[in-house]
Amino acid sequence: MAKNPSSKRYALALYQLASENKSVEKCKLGLELCRDILDDSRITAFLGMPNIRVEKKIDLITTNLGEVDRLVVNLMGMLIQRDTTSLVADILNQYNKILDQESGLQRAHAVSAVVMTKQSQSRLSKFLSEVVGKDIELTTEVNSEMTAGLVARVGDKILDGSVKTRLRDLRKSLAEGAS
Repeated sequence: MAKNPSSKRYALALYQLASENKSVEKCKLGLELCRDILDDSRITAFLGMPNIRVEKKIDLITTNLGEVDRLVVNLMGMLIQRDTTSLVADILNQYNKILDQESGLQRAHAVSAVVMTKQSQSRLSKFLSEVVGKDIELTTEVNSEMTAGLVARVGDKILDGSVKTRLRDLRKSLAEGAS
């Protein structure tokens, strides 16, 4: 879910216009560049200065964007005018979700106690693909605090196969059986 509801609306509007102009990928790259530019604390400080005219702020960003698609430049101008450039990373995230949805791709993230082999990752991707009915792009992470097992997140679904959860469920079943 978007951190700010406006982010999803901006992303959807940009995607629709980019689709019409056949510049979907170019806009994605432009948004990534905007995010990277705004990671510079000097630029964000400059954009936050109330005594500097909006036109000057827009000129600074436009100069740094170079050959970026006009739609992204226009979006940045609007965000600067509304003092909402902090939304760029979330807009990019929402834009990527729209791209994934349109291409039938679903991102998944798995956390395990140990490093997963390529074969294990492949099997997990295949399993998750069958569960959600879409192609899966899997990222993995190791959490050494886990005893064993793994926890996978696909969209808003969580599949918890950790030993900790299994033990908790077993304890709960035993307690219910004893009553």
